[in-house]
Amino acid sequence: MTTRDYVDIGVLLGSLLLTWLQASKLRLPKRVRAWVNRVGLDDLVRFVEQAERYAGQTSEEKRLYVKALIIKKLHAQWPNIPESILNMLVEYAYQVWRTRKR
Repeated sequence: MTTRDYVDIGVLLGSLLLTWLQASKLRLPKRVRAWVNRVGLDDLVRFVEQAERYAGQTSEEKRLYVKALIIKKLHAQWPNIPESILNMLVEYAYQVWRTRKR
């Protein structure tokens, strides 16, 4: 094998590692994934899209709006959603929205 072959193998392994790291970045803890399933991933992304239509609001105000929409959807079955879960759902929704937007 030549030096060029080793370089090609190294580039291939590096790109595979980067691809794996990118995919694992969107992983959530099992408990939070259950909440994503309850809300529905498409609904989470739709909530973010609705919030992003309000150009005059700050990023924090938009996130609060998304939280309110999640609470409204789940309130009948789960009236007390932990704040930490809500925060993770909102941030995950924004990650998925940005990924789909590309």
